[in-house]
Amino acid sequence: MACRRLILEERALGLGKVPNVRRRSSIGQWAEGYAVCGVYMTELATQLVDMLRDYEVVSTEVLQRLLHSQRLRCVLDYVAARLPEQIRLAEAASAVGMQHAAFSRYFSENAGITFFAFIRIAKIAQALDLLSRDEYKASELASVTGFNSQAAFARAFRLVTGVTPALYRRYTLLSMSRSLSLGGHPKCTTRGHLKMYQGSVGT
Repeated sequence: MACRRLILEERALGLGKVPNVRRRSSIGQWAEGYAVCGVYMTELATQLVDMLRDYEVVSTEVLQRLLHSQRLRCVLDYVAARLPEQIRLAEAASAVGMQHAAFSRYFSENAGITFFAFIRIAKIAQALDLLSRDEYKASELASVTGFNSQAAFARAFRLVTGVTPALYRRYTLLSMSRSLSLGGHPKCTTRGHLKMYQGSVGT
């Protein structure tokens, strides 16, 4: 498997600290700065990293950790291709050639968050993107993003963003109607803006 070969190459190169890569014009170019042996992330994985950064649902440190390791970039590729599905730890572990217990420890230690927390965050980032683009109703997003129920989706959404899906939809629609531009596109809505709006409506 390509991912396993790349991991062996990474070990042989003795990769150490995260390189000091200057922020570039897009996360796609930024991610390329971490490539080793000419290997880059898939387009879907790059889009996922875009969403994680734009919506500020993970720290810059976590993103750097995910991008630095070839094994973790393989995990990004795997997760990005399966966001609408139920993503199982054992299957993700197998995809990078590890036993599930060892993979769970490896991911937590090297990414700085647990694998299940990352899956939840990645799915909610996708939901935020879909809500901002007005492509789905809030009630449809549970099935679109691979949650077992609307209740589970709503809990995860509030845990990650601090607000409900309905409040987020209201905020983005208000922003668009007033022609507000956060970074040039409503998708750049941050948790700080949401908290300000939440306080203003008393929700």
